[in-house]
Amino acid sequence: MPLARRRLLIAAAVLTGLVLITWACGLGGGNGDDPAPPVDTDAENGETDDDPGADDDAIPEPPAFVPVTGGTGEDGQPEPPPVHATFSVVVRGDTSWAPYPGPELGELDDAVVEEAGVIAGRVRQMERTLSAVGVPASIEFAYGPAAAICAVDPELFTELADNGHSVGLHARSPGEAFRVHEALETCGVAPSSASGLGEMADRIGPDGPTPERVREAFAVLGVLDVRQVVGEASPVCVEVGLAGPTHGYGTGAFTAPWRSGWTEDAPCTDLPRGRIVVIDQAPFAPADGVDRIDEQALSPLGSRTDQILAYALDLRFADVGDLPAPGVITWGVTVRLDDFIAPDPALDDPDGDVDDGNDGELPAPSPDAPDPRTAPLSEDTLTRFAEFVEERWAPSVEQGRMRWMLPDDIAEILRPTPETD
Repeated sequence: MPLARRRLLIAAAVLTGLVLITWACGLGGGNGDDPAPPVDTDAENGETDDDPGADDDAIPEPPAFVPVTGGTGEDGQPEPPPVHATFSVVVRGDTSWAPYPGPELGELDDAVVEEAGVIAGRVRQMERTLSAVGVPASIEFAYGPAAAICAVDPELFTELADNGHSVGLHARSPGEAFRVHEALETCGVAPSSASGLGEMADRIGPDGPTPERVREAFAVLGVLDVRQVVGEASPVCVEVGLAGPTHGYGTGAFTAPWRSGWTEDAPCTDLPRGRIVVIDQAPFAPADGVDRIDEQALSPLGSRTDQILAYALDLRFADVGDLPAPGVITWGVTVRLDDFIAPDPALDDPDGDVDDGNDGELPAPSPDAPDPRTAPLSEDTLTRFAEFVEERWAPSVEQGRMRWMLPDDIAEILRPTPETD
């Protein structure tokens, strides 16, 4: 029995009504005000007194972690510690259930099949671009695309793995996390990473996120045996007062991962035996007032790249004990796949002379605007992004200052597999 399924069954024995909560949350869609299921953290970690096989899942005390330094150069001077970088692609339309017409998904009709094929084609476009420039990625699917692609083009998941990428889940509520996990599991995919932590902790309503909801979001991911969290994870931790930036560099993300101590009510604090590694990522998004990613969006990405490399450079003379906990520098980029669809010129030139009758508001979409339901990604935008990677990231990779890797690989650095006899 897969480990994820075993943990889910253990939790289900304690959490009566979990199925009802799951579907109620998912049917709410988006970022609904759904209460996260109460999770018995001891049961999730395999430490219940009533389970005779609990010792099989007991968490061993991790070996001491050795901080990652840069070694010494030919001139005898210390080199900066390398930046372990991750790239995340979120596959989600305007809703979490698209391409289906509603949150209940419904029948796989011709329109859904066609749009599922378009989504799969976009993923392949992005995959080819990233593979060509040597950037592995975690591809995070919302539950609608996951279910549709599983039914129409399941080979896509195998292709991604064969080409060095990983498949994860993207959720905006606890219920959605269960639904996408189920959709991927139907296709034999066991997602090890997840994005959307901030949305999972911030239900619709006036109250906003709370420390308890952050902890509950981690608890849900723990039940699903998700081991890595990616995406914009730090903003919610900062908003609820659980963490704060450790330096003034404008990197757009926290520069050290943490092994979440959510089981000890410290979800945004590093705990050596924590089983969920959080890798914060900076958003790669359209510029203000622009509908899609274009040339303008590359400028802040370049600036953040320079800042993270400068931060690492300034640490080359630091004592090992002064490196940011837990002793490895990370950085990352998260991007929404559909933001690479060709931009609509009318929307992306709000200052142009367009008499659209909107009285100074953003113009309506032009008749020639790409239809997000059927449009492929913009080859021009992908080409410019590939050029950016070669110009700005490749030299640092060649020098050993930056390493693009999967979240799973970073997690293995932090919690190496214990040696066995």
